[in-house]
Amino acid sequence: MSRSVYSVILDDEVVAAVDRAAMRAGTNRSVMMNRLLAAQLQYATPEDRIRSVFQAMQSAADRYGTWQVLGEDARSQFSVRSALRYKYNPTVKYSIELFAHQPEYLGVLRCQLRTQNTVLIGLLQQFYQLWAAIEMQQLDIPGQSFEMDGTRFSRLLRLPQEGGTAGQLAVRLTRYVSLMDDCMKLFFETVDQPEHAAAAVRRRWKQGITAELAEL
Repeated sequence: MSRSVYSVILDDEVVAAVDRAAMRAGTNRSVMMNRLLAAQLQYATPEDRIRSVFQAMQSAADRYGTWQVLGEDARSQFSVRSALRYKYNPTVKYSIELFAHQPEYLGVLRCQLRTQNTVLIGLLQQFYQLWAAIEMQQLDIPGQSFEMDGTRFSRLLRLPQEGGTAGQLAVRLTRYVSLMDDCMKLFFETVDQPEHAAAAVRRRWKQGITAELAEL
């Protein structure tokens, strides 16, 4: 959705009230005015849709008993934490950020594991590289959609051809995160046999990548 600059004449007292409301909400005047007008006109803004998707994702994520849903700002991103079956039981954090005004991409998936263990970091980088290689080959995703830096990984999410409802999009995103989490756990369970681990991840990815997930 595009945005433009408009000139309007408003009472100073109205603008002051808008500024106070914006300050309480932690936003700026333009965003607050857009939000108030949309609410008055019963129009769902992109920000409203994002909040609806994240609320639906929370319900969808509750079905995964091994996930811990993190209480972060639902206006900007949705995050869960999952434990790996590896030494010291490290936890990996998956975060989904959706774009409100980006015509090309739906959002971005970020993955991070906090550790200073060099062996674990090296194994994690192997998994990230394997995951990116599979998706570039199988889904024709360009390499610039992926970023890897130490324990951090990000992947731009494409806009589905048919957007669907907030609930449908939430299920799709949750299933994608679940597939990546399953593959990462499978990789670390068989990491002592690198070739076997890579083959197992490829098989699990192919089993789980539905037509809907392939659009992301």
